Amino acid sequence: MQIPCKSCQSTFRLDSCLIKATGSLVRCSKCQQIFKVYPPDPTDRRQHPRINTRNLISHVTFDENGKKISQGLSKTVDISKGGILLETPHQIESGLISLAAVDLGNNIIEIKGELVYCRKTATGMYHSGIKFVDTNEQKVDFTVKLIKEYYHRKNNFHDSGTIAPL
Repeated sequence: MQIPCKSCQSTFRLDSCLIKATGSLVRCSKCQQIFKVYPPDPTDRRQHPRINTRNLISHVTFDENGKKISQGLSKTVDISKGGILLETPHQIESGLISLAAVDLGNNIIEIKGELVYCRKTATGMYHSGIKFVDTNEQKVDFTVKLIKEYYHRKNNFHDSGTIAPL
């Protein structure tokens, strides 16, 4: 199975039979971070590994006739080559969904998807699983650009904690 480091997000292969049912401690060979991993959930239907992100995504939902049903702004929870998990304050309607974000070059990146599920969380927000329906090349391009934008923003956010005098 693929294991992403919780600190640097490097991925490594690990034989799942080496992981205890209660979880096992592992060390990242790149950054030396120690973290706990768990065996794969046999009920998990995901085909691709997920990467945690926190991007803003605009979404527009259309019915089968192409008429706009709803639109909104959401935050990504995680993303993979096959889909994305969004967090929203309101339930996303089912139908064809157009997702848009901004990449590192301030270009709009877009992809189409369809709602797989929408569940209310304990915090009152909604988690919506979206399966991408565009071509494989478009899925990879969107996912890579969104992840790069997230890590660039995450690694380049500096707050000195001081205020310069006027």
